[in-house]
Amino acid sequence: MFDPRIYRSAFIPVALALVALAFSLTDQQGGLGTTLAPDAFNPQNAYSTLIGLSAAYPNRRPGSAGDDALASRVSQVFTRHGFAVSTSANPARTTDGTRTLEMVTATRTGFSSGQIVVVAPRDALTAPATADLSGTATLLELARVEDDHGIAEPVDLGSLARACASRPWAVPVVVEGDAVVLGRAALIASAIENLVANAAHFATEGPITIAITGARVTVANRGPALSRHACAHVFDRFYSTRASSGLGLAIVRSVALAHGGAAGVACADGTTTFWLTVG
Repeated sequence: MFDPRIYRSAFIPVALALVALAFSLTDQQGGLGTTLAPDAFNPQNAYSTLIGLSAAYPNRRPGSAGDDALASRVSQVFTRHGFAVSTSANPARTTDGTRTLEMVTATRTGFSSGQIVVVAPRDALTAPATADLSGTATLLELARVEDDHGIAEPVDLGSLARACASRPWAVPVVVEGDAVVLGRAALIASAIENLVANAAHFATEGPITIAITGARVTVANRGPALSRHACAHVFDRFYSTRASSGLGLAIVRSVALAHGGAAGVACADGTTTFWLTVG
């Protein structure tokens, strides 16, 4: 006996199949593409930036000198990577009362009329609040990705070193020498900052000295000497003589190798000297 309920039930998947087929015959929009390599975003670079920012700007209460200094740093990085940068300072209510907060806005024109907004906080109520800087570090790495096409350009090592030395490290940093090499400025700046952050942690007295001789950059500090075992492994990924990720010096070596150079360390007469060559 014919049962129309069964007929109707059987018709449902057939109708759905016809609808799906009808849609599949129309022109489909292609997937979004990108000119960036799949591994263009380097999480190690982002982590290196995170550690460097934490060391350079440990005190960042809303509207404080440290917060403003980090805002200037973010503005400089975006400008260097070709973004249109604007800043605005406005009073706002914070946990510390009314403070003047500086907002940094960086814009890069794309091929679409749409907009993508990425927001990252800078301030923190405690020090050094390293994890709170993860958004800012990621944002700066994204800026590098948008600018870095792997093309070697003239890089003023002295300017990079002096910019690094001007930050509020725990001990003074001085720069000796100058040179211009072909390379990738953002990567070399990251390597120098990692070396200075490492030296600042172990220095028992100042100053830390950044010396530039040709394509060779050395960072020296007074402090306890590394053991022979540490000297042999200090550039290995995840190796550390302190409570850290063990990635900072590994990144230094990676940057050196990417520029056809090398990295090393030597200890003598109470001074520890790290070096890298970039060409």
